[in-house]
Amino acid sequence: MVISKFLSNNDHLKIGFKSERRINNFLSVQVGAGLTGKNFLRDMIQKAAKVNQARFALNKIENQIKTATQGFQLEAQTAKTTLTNALGSLANQEKNRTLAADVARITKIKYQQGVGSSLEVMDAETALKVAETNYYAAMVEAFIAKVDFEKATGTLIK
Repeated sequence: MVISKFLSNNDHLKIGFKSERRINNFLSVQVGAGLTGKNFLRDMIQKAAKVNQARFALNKIENQIKTATQGFQLEAQTAKTTLTNALGSLANQEKNRTLAADVARITKIKYQQGVGSSLEVMDAETALKVAETNYYAAMVEAFIAKVDFEKATGTLIK
């Protein structure tokens, strides 16, 4: 008697009695149970390999997400630092511009009173123009840094 259950195309499980013999009026019974088929073990190994590949792919994706998140955080922190520095530079350039304007005003008064020379007035006016140019450049840098910060933090309005 043999009971078979098919596992796949070429594999099946056989359970049952294998044979029965009589030797010198004694009954000898052999019982066998086993798994036959060459593809069963190979299929199990392939399935285990696919599971391992899926785990590896999942770990890879998790690492990519972690790396991207850290990159976004670093970009936001860098943008914040750049904005802070740009605003500090803008404040300094504004002070320099105010100081240069005061110096130019005082130099003009000195020239009008005959105490200063026209060369001093020209130097003061040139310093004022340089200070104004530096102030406007710092303003542009601060604006760019602000846009970069908003972009990095996701608050930039389209």
